[in-house]
Amino acid sequence: MVEAKVGLCQDIARGLDALHAHGVVHSDIKMSNVLITHDATRLVSMSSSEPSIRCTRDSPFTAKIADFGSSAVLEDCEGENAELIARTDNYAALEVIQGRPIRKVDIHKIDIYSAGLVFCEILMDGKGFWNAAAEFNINNYEPLKPEQMLELRFTDRVVEVAKAAIQQHEARTEGIITELGERIMLWSEISYTPVQIEVFQEIIGTCLRLDPDDRADSLMAALKPWHKVTTVESLVGVNGKIKSSI
Repeated sequence: MVEAKVGLCQDIARGLDALHAHGVVHSDIKMSNVLITHDATRLVSMSSSEPSIRCTRDSPFTAKIADFGSSAVLEDCEGENAELIARTDNYAALEVIQGRPIRKVDIHKIDIYSAGLVFCEILMDGKGFWNAAAEFNINNYEPLKPEQMLELRFTDRVVEVAKAAIQQHEARTEGIITELGERIMLWSEISYTPVQIEVFQEIIGTCLRLDPDDRADSLMAALKPWHKVTTVESLVGVNGKIKSSI
């Protein structure tokens, strides 16, 4: 359900923002480094300092960040730049892949980029962004060629493809259900509405910018579009339909 996915993204955002506030950069954020626990008493909500989204159903899932073996502590870094110990290319920002010097004031933004790709994966029900991107072109939904995939790394088109992937993923899920005449997955019972897709796209767009200066400075700030809706009734209606727009 949509609220559970949002809750997982919020947990990751809070965790990374807390790390960054204490001068720690994880530097290897990826889906396998996010642990999901079950707590039936947990209710999904936004930060208490902002208007809340209270969901009609409990979300029993909590996301926790793991594996700090490659983390960077900024106090231990001499000079203006910081060095990274490890990375996972499929989740790494371009400045990391290219091995460029990264200023300490900007290094937390590599986590924000990686988290954006994790958010995509959560919203696409566990499908990795690069796997999804390889399947279609944003113009005609034809498979991307290897050179096109490589090109994405060096442009902001990755944002366009991420936005299209989220929208197309839900359309494909609906198509599978219609064709077979049965519900295959619980997640498919609630489809993303145009307003939800617009909000998801805005969030992803602020995380995946090529230039760190254009990227969100914090993940909770990136998730602020959800605060435009003050009650769950205005966001999610029966069967996931939006009752009012943002």
